[in-house]
Amino acid sequence: MKTQSPPTYKLRSELDYLVDAVSRFATRDGRLIRFYDAETGAPVDQSPIFEDFGDVAPFLYVIGGRDLAHSEFDALQRALKASPAYVNVSKGRQWLVNTYDWTDMLLGLMEYYRLSRRIEALELADDILGMWVGRFCRHNVAYGRGVKLG
Repeated sequence: MKTQSPPTYKLRSELDYLVDAVSRFATRDGRLIRFYDAETGAPVDQSPIFEDFGDVAPFLYVIGGRDLAHSEFDALQRALKASPAYVNVSKGRQWLVNTYDWTDMLLGLMEYYRLSRRIEALELADDILGMWVGRFCRHNVAYGRGVKLG
């Protein structure tokens, strides 16, 4: 049985709609935020979603939202320069992080670099990996739970 792919114009239309919708959820400095009210469009939780960089930026880049992906990367880079150990502000305490957030972001940076060839992404991934190994690995074991940074 032969499968039929969707018409290109329909798929492109859906992807453009998705990029447009996501672009409405970006702040003026280019970062995406956690929650908006679906009915009013008002922001509910303006904390960034940097821990999901690996899920968001490469996907946006591939479907045509390259400007959004670049803006999200730039915002992530600024945030990590200001506070290199603090990725997921929604989980509360600055002294406690979940390593899953770091691995998702790290893989996202590598994928973003592969797509965009922005060397800053690879350099940031290298810096993060160095810090990650230094803080989350003990006796050749990477801890997958929250780790106290203090």
